[in-house]
Amino acid sequence: HAGWRGSAAGIAARAGEALGRRFGSAPTDLRVVVGPGILGRCYQVGAEAVEAFRHAGFPRDVATPDAAEGRWLLDLPAANRVGLANAGVPATNVICLDRCTPCVPGVFSSHRRDRGKTGRHWAFVALPR
Repeated sequence: HAGWRGSAAGIAARAGEALGRRFGSAPTDLRVVVGPGILGRCYQVGAEAVEAFRHAGFPRDVATPDAAEGRWLLDLPAANRVGLANAGVPATNVICLDRCTPCVPGVFSSHRRDRGKTGRHWAFVALPR
């Protein structure tokens, strides 16, 4: 899981670096799938989040002003694509499922939509055999 704090801190790149240290994986060897999560059209954040991304060197277009004054719509999949590209993972090796968890209540849990009373998602990392 990578929310805005982890994404701004470069968690995707750090995971790739850890795979390199532990298993000798090169960034060009990695295949990444960004699973379901809250997408930019639904992920409203404050200036603090936007400032964290700008301070970390992300391009401005990972967040766009929302109609609500002082609020922004943050595109986490786009931010993680940028972080992975900066870490050397080719864009062709990154797939974003673009499934918005708040928009599909019968299928996905959503902390924001359900006000913290949710199920859980899971993820895994695997090495090819």
